[in-house]
Amino acid sequence: MRRSFLAAVAYHPNLMHSDSMAKSRDPVDESTKDVLLPGAWEAGKKEVAYIGKPVDGWMSFACVNRSVKEEKLFGKMYVSKLEGRGFLNVKFHDPDGNRDFEDGYLIAEYRTNGKRLWVSPVDADLVKQAVDRNQVPGAISERDSSILVIRAESTRVREFIRNTPAELLFPFNQKEFLSRIR
Repeated sequence: MRRSFLAAVAYHPNLMHSDSMAKSRDPVDESTKDVLLPGAWEAGKKEVAYIGKPVDGWMSFACVNRSVKEEKLFGKMYVSKLEGRGFLNVKFHDPDGNRDFEDGYLIAEYRTNGKRLWVSPVDADLVKQAVDRNQVPGAISERDSSILVIRAESTRVREFIRNTPAELLFPFNQKEFLSRIR
């Protein structure tokens, strides 16, 4: 079964910013820019992601399901790098205030060649197991049990990412990608 690009699986605050940024309020002070990301990307014929050009490190985005017009996600994100790997640090905006998005980030590893964009959110089950084993502090959201919130300093989360095999934590499926449409 194809995993939806719109599906968000695990959230955590201040994930990938550098140690010097830990004292800063703005996590994008030292973010990386990827000029290949801005544009419109399509997953099949149903889902479209629009990514804006970076402004002060942040890129706005909107994800829309063409089949279900009410199914939309909005927010902003920045790119960070860890040992040559690219990550999207996504901050969702829920205008209705019905979700626990506002105080956290979703992290997804990504790859792009300019024509295709592969995005892999973290494997929520693997992260839940790590939380259960106290490898990383976290809790299930009180408002939405499908959201696992990691509550750890950036350095601890980066260490967890470094020490967990990438193919397990961020499983990529080469057949699941978004294609640039403009």
